[in-house]
Amino acid sequence: MKFRPNKHYTGIAIYAFLVLAAVIIFYEGVQNIDRLSGYFGAAVGFIQPVVYGFVFAYLLNPLLRLYDDKLLRFLSRDKLKPGTRRTLALVLTYPTVIIAIIAFVAVVVPQLVESIETLFNNVPSYIRALEELYTTITNNMKDYQLLNEGAESDALMNSVISMVIGTTEGLLEQAYEYLTGLVPQILTASAKFTTSIINILLGIIISIYFLFDREKLFAQARKIATAIFPQRATTLFYDIAMDSHRVFSGFISGKVIDSIIIGILCFVGMTILRLPYAVLISVIVGVTNIIPYFGPFIGAIPGILIILIDDPIKALWFAIFILLLQQFDGNVLGPKILGDTTGLSALWVIFAIMLFNGVFGVLGMFIGVPLFAVIYNLIKRIVGFFLRKKELSTNTRDYASDKNPLIK
Repeated sequence: MKFRPNKHYTGIAIYAFLVLAAVIIFYEGVQNIDRLSGYFGAAVGFIQPVVYGFVFAYLLNPLLRLYDDKLLRFLSRDKLKPGTRRTLALVLTYPTVIIAIIAFVAVVVPQLVESIETLFNNVPSYIRALEELYTTITNNMKDYQLLNEGAESDALMNSVISMVIGTTEGLLEQAYEYLTGLVPQILTASAKFTTSIINILLGIIISIYFLFDREKLFAQARKIATAIFPQRATTLFYDIAMDSHRVFSGFISGKVIDSIIIGILCFVGMTILRLPYAVLISVIVGVTNIIPYFGPFIGAIPGILIILIDDPIKALWFAIFILLLQQFDGNVLGPKILGDTTGLSALWVIFAIMLFNGVFGVLGMFIGVPLFAVIYNLIKRIVGFFLRKKELSTNTRDYASDKNPLIK
């Protein structure tokens, strides 16, 4: 008798096997979580140079396109072979970046180092002032405790004084232990720093291959997606990738230009107002300005504290200046440069910064807005797809209440 498998029961058996296999894998994973964490860490360390290479290539791609698609094509009157033109563009791209970095280091870093040295040279005097204040307070407390040792009415005050002195001494001991324990931490940090430098150098080398073969790598990815997924899904993935690229490239390039201008304006303003540590604080303000909304205030706080040590009145002037600079950036400069690259309202921008700061830390504050914009557009596409499938409107205004219409 010929055996004829029942498709219904065969399907059930396959699903049951897959579920059982998934349960076993999950159970084994939980039982060996430490080993899996080690494997995962090793895998992350292995692909880290590749990630660096992709990031470097993505950031350098606009400059490469400027040389490849415009300058060299124009100078050669489109007579160079694509491979030759790409090689020349790469030869021009990396030296351009290196020269820009060297120029920045030559102009900014010496002044930055000078500001930091001045700040650290003043630290001992600040510490001595605090030590003298602490000594004066504790001596006065001890004298007061001795004079009133026999008075029952001052028992509470004496106990408070003893507690303050004991707490202060304990804090000093903990500070000493912390400083002593910094030595092994510094050695560990040095080892990690060396590893990071090696990964960055490997990433630079990998980025060259990414940039040279960018069209081929993109075509291969699209070829694999077309082979595995339906054509409609492949087209959708392509559209999403292009939208994500538009959001990320527009936001990052615009925000970098905006932050450079704000850093320069901050330096000019501080120089005119004769505020100390102009270069150091301007660099901090320029870097943190990449973070939307919160960036100028995050950069202003260390600046205010640094100037406050030197002169409280100047710190007040700096706070007023940063507030005016932030208003100019938020209402005039930022919209002119960035436009509406993300398509997010102020509420969603703040939500994205807080969310990804909690997930990725400081890095999340920098990439949170464009990343959330990509997720927001993806959800918008999905919602629009199901609404069109139900033959309903995709306009948000149509779903507002008649009593509470949307504000234009």
